[in-house]
Amino acid sequence: MPNLLRRRFLNLFAAAAAAAPLSIDSAHGATTTGWRPIETAPKDGTRVILFCPEVPDPVQIGSYVMVDWYSSLGKPVDSFEAWTIGYGFSYQHIKPALWAPLLESPK
Repeated sequence: MPNLLRRRFLNLFAAAAAAAPLSIDSAHGATTTGWRPIETAPKDGTRVILFCPEVPDPVQIGSYVMVDWYSSLGKPVDSFEAWTIGYGFSYQHIKPALWAPLLESPK
């Protein structure tokens, strides 16, 4: 029963996000109110609010990171791009569907 309620909540949440009013944001070419398509999210390390429908707590704060690993000799070993949530722990399987900017900190 809890899974059914969770799915209903996520469906209602996604429908409400899709129906949010739209306006143009010159910085990202997306909406300035409501949820935005994940394809328009900044990929420069900016922390944003993410909607990840496949995880138990679908609303997270995270950022997109690009990491390169080098050997002790300075040769490239591997590279990695993914959305991260929490405190820098990487979750490659997280595939956010929507994003929204964070509010400014209080002064």
